[in-house]
Amino acid sequence: MQNKSYSFPVVFWGEEKSTKVTFNISEKPPKEQSAITSVMCAVFKDNKILLVKPKRGWGLPGGHVEKNESPQDALKRECLEEADAEIKNIKLIGYWETNKIIELESNRQYPDRG
Repeated sequence: MQNKSYSFPVVFWGEEKSTKVTFNISEKPPKEQSAITSVMCAVFKDNKILLVKPKRGWGLPGGHVEKNESPQDALKRECLEEADAEIKNIKLIGYWETNKIIELESNRQYPDRG
C-alpha cells in the first residue's frame, strides 16, 4: 500500500482575514512549546467521533491552555468540561500555526504567533 502525502492550503481567519493559518501534519509538537495557546482533539470511541456544540456551533472539544498548564492537561480538562469525557492515549496528529498579520480590536487578546 502506498503512503499518501497530504498538504493543506494556507487559510486566513478572522475579521478582515487578519490571521494567516497553516496546518502542519506532525507527530512532534512545534519547537516553541510556549507558543501553544490552545488545544483541540478528535475523540473516537466505537467508530464514532465526539462533537460538542458551543455557541459558535458544532465542533471538536478544546480550548485555551491556562497559565502553568501543559497542552495535554489542557486537553484533558477541556474534554471533561465540554463533554464530560475523560480521555487517554493522546496522540498528536498535527498543529495549527497562526500568524497575526493585522492587529484589530477583535484579535488584540491573541498572541501575534501561536
